[in-house]
Order: sequence, then structure tokens, then C-alpha cells
Amino acid sequence: MAVNRDVGGMQVREIQAISYPFFVDVRNSGMDKNSPVVANLPAVTMHWASPLTVDAARTAHTVVSLLKSTAEAWLRTNTDIQPNLQLYPGWVSRSKARESHILAVSVQGSFDLLCRQAFAPDRHADRCHAAGAALVTAATSSLRPTPRAWLSSAAPSSWMTWCSRFRPT
Repeated sequence: MAVNRDVGGMQVREIQAISYPFFVDVRNSGMDKNSPVVANLPAVTMHWASPLTVDAARTAHTVVSLLKSTAEAWLRTNTDIQPNLQLYPGWVSRSKARESHILAVSVQGSFDLLCRQAFAPDRHADRCHAAGAALVTAATSSLRPTPRAWLSSAAPSSWMTWCSRFRPT
């Protein structure tokens, strides 16, 4: 970012790197240490992430939180992402309400209905699995699985393959 700096009474315009709060950097302390998907990662950076809300009372699936923000995380509804260093010298306005937020979950259970919707009714319906696993992150809000996205195992390489097969709706 271009900023003005006072050097011996002269104003010098220079480019400085600044922290970008909309790229959430989740360190090991915010990861599920029992998950083969994230347990050995040093960090995960999520771009423009939003928190996930899990309603345990409305699902028969097993849901495990994989990534969480720190207790100092804040939410913002204003969509202006340009820095305003005059108004907010610390870069952006931050909410006073701070708390940890869920950013990624693992969902295990039966996905029959979603699987049938992902396939055309007249072809490949036999590829639907009664049970599977899904990885849901807060980084992208409009994703839907392609038919090859269904997993029968939870091996980390399979998870990454599954995640890479999502495409925007």
C-alpha cells in the first residue's frame, strides 16, 4: 500500500506491506489435533472467510469442527475492503465483540438425497454411496459437489481430491 512517511521533515511516498485482516490465518492451535485432514498442517489461510453455524439438533450427521478462529476474531458486515488509515490507523474498524468462530467442519453420514441430485436421474445413479464424508469450509459460500466428489474413505489425500472437485454453482 502506498503511504506517506516523514523523513527528516520531508514527505516520502513509499510502498509498505500491511496486514490484511480478511485473509484469516489459522494456526495449529485452531485446528482439530485428532483430524488426519488438518492435524499436521502448520497453518491454513482462508480468504474472505465467514463463520459456519452448526445446528446439531437439526442434523443426524456427525459434525466435527476442523478449523476455528482465535478468541480475538471479530465479524464485519461492511463490504468495503479498502484500507482507510486516516479514519482507522490500525487498518479497519473492528467490532468490539470478539469470539472464536468455526471456519471448517467435517460432516459424516448419509448423503443419499444430495448424491441423487448431483447425478442425472437416468445415468450413474449406481455411483451414489449411502455413507460418505464432506468437508465444508467458510471460504466459499456457493459450492456444490460434482459426482466424483463422494468419498468412501477419509484418507487425507482423498479429502484434498474431494475438495478440489467442488465447482461454483
